[in-house]
Amino acid sequence: MTDKRNAVVDRLRKVLALAIGGTGGERDNAERQLEAMLRKHGLTMDDIDDETVKKVKVEFHFRNEFEEKLAMQTVSFVLDTYSPEIWHQKGSRSRFHVYITPAEKAQCDYIYEILKPAMMSVLDTAYNGFLIAQKLFPQTAEGLSAKDLSQDELMRLKQASAMSEFMAKEPINKAITNS
Repeated sequence: MTDKRNAVVDRLRKVLALAIGGTGGERDNAERQLEAMLRKHGLTMDDIDDETVKKVKVEFHFRNEFEEKLAMQTVSFVLDTYSPEIWHQKGSRSRFHVYITPAEKAQCDYIYEILKPAMMSVLDTAYNGFLIAQKLFPQTAEGLSAKDLSQDELMRLKQASAMSEFMAKEPINKAITNS
């Protein structure tokens, strides 16, 4: 297969994954785009299916525990199973492997790329909620006032404050006091 055809088939797989797993308007648009691309390149669904039905060993990369959990959960969601056959390569702490079809991989990548920034935002908000719950910020120094914050920053602070209400408060005392 030529490089150009590989690129076209790869793009078709991603659009197919969206046409299969998208919702509402996403799915409809993906289906129309898939049909148009197949016509344009003189391909059929059989051309894609032949290449997407075969399961291949796929590697997922991650940078931290939360990204790993999200990637594994995404694989579970796409494969519709609570226990996909996932394994880690010996000596590797930043990737795992699974046998899936290229279309399933495209669907996993699509979902992961959408949810990762959302997850990181929630984790950041939860971290700030934790700081609020522990009162781990200067008590006497002048801080920012609400008027210094943007609407987005104010909303995130309110969310963090609401989260802090449900977090355990750890008793901490300063060993040294500032005089």
